[in-house]
Amino acid sequence: MGIGEIIASVVITVKNEGKNLQQLMDALRQEKGEFEVIIVDSNSNDETRSIMERMCRENTDIKYIRQGCSRGQGRNIGVSASQGKYIIFTDGDAIPDGDWVRRMASALDEYDLVAGKTVSMEGRGSSNLPRVSLYFKGFEITLPSMNLGIKKSLFERLGGFDESFVTAEDIDLNLRAIQNGARWAICEECIVRHRSRKGIRGVIKQAFWNGYGRKQLRIKNRQVWGEVEKGKITTHIRSPILILRNMAGLSGYIYCTFRKIDFSK
Repeated sequence: MGIGEIIASVVITVKNEGKNLQQLMDALRQEKGEFEVIIVDSNSNDETRSIMERMCRENTDIKYIRQGCSRGQGRNIGVSASQGKYIIFTDGDAIPDGDWVRRMASALDEYDLVAGKTVSMEGRGSSNLPRVSLYFKGFEITLPSMNLGIKKSLFERLGGFDESFVTAEDIDLNLRAIQNGARWAICEECIVRHRSRKGIRGVIKQAFWNGYGRKQLRIKNRQVWGEVEKGKITTHIRSPILILRNMAGLSGYIYCTFRKIDFSK
């Protein structure tokens, strides 16, 4: 982390990620360059607070904000507290490869929106189950925000993440960015490794809310939804966990259908 002009701000939202934070922060501290790290903690009740307060005493380029919030709200809070002209997002259970920040910032010198390559730390797991990708004007808007960079000026112009979303707020942001003419790029060298969701209960819960978020996305963006293209699933896996995950996702999608959501806020 640098001591000169801050070029990039790495914004990370966490909730009870104390067991993973040390590895993430150790990876970031190996990087060179002028950037800051902003951790927004949604009132964790594990060791997250003590870990971050210690790290803040040791390094002035780390900001720690503790406030109950959703993921979208937390990221907006983090960006509001940032000083960099580039915003780079990741998650508390992720570990970026070496030079990740530098590579992302370098790509943002030329582009408005940059998505890196996200891979499972275990090489397999629930995160590698097949999913339906969505594309808008050639960009895969379903690329996860745990490895996403955006110019702060564009983020502010878009109004940040829509806090009405339970999940899929990152898909919505990507879609709006492309709608507004953002120049985008995929950085294959910008690698973030993440841990797969553990346990059937965790997978089902995540799938339910992902399904809910997909329906929110479709309701809000109904005017352009006809332009959104679905990727094809080429696998023929029929595992029990895949069937359960798909059923949970469909349940969340249907549940959202009967909810009234105000996107005007």
